[in-house]
Amino acid sequence: MRYRGSIAVCLLFCQPLFVLAQDAASLDALFRQALTLEYGVGGTAQDLAGAARLYEQAAREGHAPSMVRLGYMRQAAKGIGADLPGALALYAEAARRGNAEGQYMQAICYAAGVGTQKDLATARRLLLTPAAAGHQDAQYALAITIALGEGGPKREAAARRWLDKAASGPDRELAAKAASQRDRIDKNLFAQDTSGRDAFLGILAFLLVAGAVSGGGDGAGSIPSGTSPSGLGGGVGGSSVSPRQPRPTATPMNGDITRTLHGEAAMGIGRPVSRR
Repeated sequence: MRYRGSIAVCLLFCQPLFVLAQDAASLDALFRQALTLEYGVGGTAQDLAGAARLYEQAAREGHAPSMVRLGYMRQAAKGIGADLPGALALYAEAARRGNAEGQYMQAICYAAGVGTQKDLATARRLLLTPAAAGHQDAQYALAITIALGEGGPKREAAARRWLDKAASGPDRELAAKAASQRDRIDKNLFAQDTSGRDAFLGILAFLLVAGAVSGGGDGAGSIPSGTSPSGLGGGVGGSSVSPRQPRPTATPMNGDITRTLHGEAAMGIGRPVSRR
């Protein structure tokens, strides 16, 4: 009887965890299905509206990566109507759930004035969390923001630390850009050279891709198989921002910065980007 009681207690407490794991796996599968429809992977016909419906279904169940991709689609009016405040709301909710890409995109929206008033101080504060979590794009954007004194005091030592981290990230081209900017600071050339400001404008410009773009302190989904990586690029600035698209052209400043945490690298897709 004592053993039966122990088994009953175990079932009582373990069953909810098992159900949660099943739910998570189900939402991940729904996310992969939506990605397949969004990009027509593996011979599947592209169906943007269908992909948006699946992302929305998963997002309603609290799936943060789906929130981010649905945010991209709303931002770019891709398969659904344009809704910049709605895109920001999705990024913010994903950010609240601890999703680094959502945190990054929320910060970029404030930097560029997408779905909200442009607020560089808030953007700088919000970038700190994903940057500290190892998000390479956020590390680079935060470093440039700090180095230029955007949204707060100019602190080259702190900027250099973030550039050093970004220079060690997985995106080789972005890492090279970060290393170059870090070396400029080391040589005390940053103030005389406008490339840093151009880089920051490039980051904000990345959200501007016309109709095609699929923090406080300054402290330092798997995808369907058979797909190959490729990237996009972009920059920051302006309120008519669109999310990143599948087939990108890297910008001179950021290079290929679309390898996000949600499997886009494996599928060769990324955030929505646009060019002026």
